[in-house]
Amino acid sequence: MTQDAQVRELESAWQSSGSLEEGSAYYSLAMRLGLVTRAVVLENALGGDQAAARALGLCLSSVPRKQKWSLQQEWRRAFSRHVHLATGRWTLKGLDWHTFTWGLSLSAQPDWRRWEADKALERYSEAPGGSIWIVQWDERSPAWRLDSPQRPDLRSLRKEVFAFDTELSWTFVHAAGEGDFFAELHWDIER
Repeated sequence: MTQDAQVRELESAWQSSGSLEEGSAYYSLAMRLGLVTRAVVLENALGGDQAAARALGLCLSSVPRKQKWSLQQEWRRAFSRHVHLATGRWTLKGLDWHTFTWGLSLSAQPDWRRWEADKALERYSEAPGGSIWIVQWDERSPAWRLDSPQRPDLRSLRKEVFAFDTELSWTFVHAAGEGDFFAELHWDIER
């Protein structure tokens, strides 16, 4: 059987049964054959496709809309309090990630030049903790709790996305087109 026929057979079996195992097998094979990128599978997983999440080895739980709003407020109190003290607002130009670009808060990347992106990603990959939140603050996007030891490369989404541990001791922010940021809360407190 050709690779294309094998992929079509797996996709057909998954669509007719709705089985997570068959969906995961489909995504795994499609990624292995280069027919779909990990970024596409991650986007599908964060869109609610549990088969895609399983293929990536991720355990994702959806966060209710009300809890997502609470998470945003908690994140702002933890990482944007200097912005609030200086401006009376929690965001700069309506964007949460600007807390790292205006020098009001300490981060692994004090300015937003792209050449620092790898350092921020490295810190995110090595950050301690178990469960993390993965959130996009816009109204339409879901929020997720990730209960997996591995951390997905959120840069591949090409969207503004925030990841932080459940204790809010660190955050990784990917601001599409602007750069990546990583901060630990104790750095901010020491300022």
